[in-house]
Amino acid sequence: MEEYEVFLKNALELKDEHNCVNSMRIAPNDILTLEKLKQEGLISNFRKIGMNNVGFDLTYDGLHYFERRYE
Repeated sequence: MEEYEVFLKNALELKDEHNCVNSMRIAPNDILTLEKLKQEGLISNFRKIGMNNVGFDLTYDGLHYFERRYE
């Protein structure tokens, strides 16, 4: 499984009822992963919270990524 798939899977576990990840701890190299997820339209409304946390919304495509990928 690619690194961004692992990241997305973790994000799906942290989302709230509005499909928003309010705070997720990241490592410095996760910024590249987040940029790739943004470019692919899997997350939106990306925001940095302090030095090591981010928040973002999962898009419809992000929510259903694994269903489409492994059908």
